[in-house]
Amino acid sequence: MNRSRIVVVGFCFFAGCSSFDPGLVSSDSGVNETGSDVSVDLDASIGSDVFVPPPPDCVPSTEICNGNDDDCDGYTDEDFAFTSDPNNCGQCGTVCDTGSCSNSTCDTIEVAETSSGISSLSNTVQVSALTAASSDLYLLAVTMRDPTAASVQSVSGMGLSWSLLRYQCSGRITQQLELWVASGTPVSSDIIVTVNNTVRSIASVAFRVSFLDSKSVGDLESSNTLGSQFCSGGTDSSSYSIDLDLTLADSLVISVAAMREKGHLPGSGFVEHAEIYAGSSGDVASVSIASKPASAAGVFNVSGNFTNNVDWSVIAFSLR
Repeated sequence: MNRSRIVVVGFCFFAGCSSFDPGLVSSDSGVNETGSDVSVDLDASIGSDVFVPPPPDCVPSTEICNGNDDDCDGYTDEDFAFTSDPNNCGQCGTVCDTGSCSNSTCDTIEVAETSSGISSLSNTVQVSALTAASSDLYLLAVTMRDPTAASVQSVSGMGLSWSLLRYQCSGRITQQLELWVASGTPVSSDIIVTVNNTVRSIASVAFRVSFLDSKSVGDLESSNTLGSQFCSGGTDSSSYSIDLDLTLADSLVISVAAMREKGHLPGSGFVEHAEIYAGSSGDVASVSIASKPASAAGVFNVSGNFTNNVDWSVIAFSLR
């Protein structure tokens, strides 16, 4: 490894030297320079860059991250990049659950990017491409404003294969909400959503999730004003509450809400990433995407409010 070196000869007694000059410090250039007997760490992104002569009886072995000079080269843990090593993030033995370490800190699962599209009196909507990242998960939420049982016929784009995860009608079937997930290797191209017939309005949000252990959706629930899959007989309300039974700790919980023309206020701790509207007056379709980290397994409440009573539908799920 090509590196600048500071040799601290003040530690020479470890090697059994009979005498030394504590004012001499040797550098890679081969020039002896006078200076104080100090240790200097030149690169904090890896293990110690301070050269300390190993004892004469040092037996070289494979360098492991343990605070010792295992390979007897005078350096400690020099093969480990603490700023980016997910198995030794910031220090030896700190393992990142997400498998990603940046600036000596474990990265957390996050909604990294969103893109939206809207249309009216149409059966298609176009959503601009997201960044293509092979390690990330791509999802799509679609809301259709129509008094009939409209549904998405197909989703294509970004070189991915898209499949339906969940369909949730509202309690009076004034709108339909769908969640789709993609698989494959992404490329940069727009996403096209096609509905089975022409509807009043379509609102759609595509989103990319980073730092996942697995590209699969975990716990999944949905609801409407009836608290079920039933699509008629509901009474408008101004809030929602869904319990997810999380099987894994350190997850990211995502809520997808459809609320027609009303505003959305995500529950405590949730961060809203997108809130879009298509159409006007009584023909509005809308969708909101919000997320919140969940540190522990068990029952996790997903809740939120609307600016007024509305015929809503919500899908909630976890990612790990």
